[in-house]
Amino acid sequence: LDPVAPYGFVQAVHAAYTPFRAAETGLGIVRAETTAYSMIVDGRGQILAEAGSGTEEILQAELRKPTRRTIYLLLGDWFLYLCGIVVLAGVLTGARGRVEPAADIDTPQPEDFTSEPPQAEPTLRN
Repeated sequence: LDPVAPYGFVQAVHAAYTPFRAAETGLGIVRAETTAYSMIVDGRGQILAEAGSGTEEILQAELRKPTRRTIYLLLGDWFLYLCGIVVLAGVLTGARGRVEPAADIDTPQPEDFTSEPPQAEPTLRN
């Protein structure tokens, strides 16, 4: 169930993922909601029937048995895990190989900052 949100934003975003999930798995999805969009989506991600948020409608469409397996069903989540490993390796490599600032740049050093304000030089008066 989708939480109630102003102008049905959450419901619309959640419903927008349904065709992608159907195409990803190659399976039809029948989505029935009381507070959001209901829909019937085929295995290619095509919306066959849709009812708006908060309406009482009967949806009807013909879903066919899947005839093909998608890449996601064949390979599973390994690609997601591989991407996570590559990102982690990049972060760890970047943390070890930090570049030091160039020597010719006048970078303030900790000793440049003292807790005492600078003293004015004494002036001689005639």
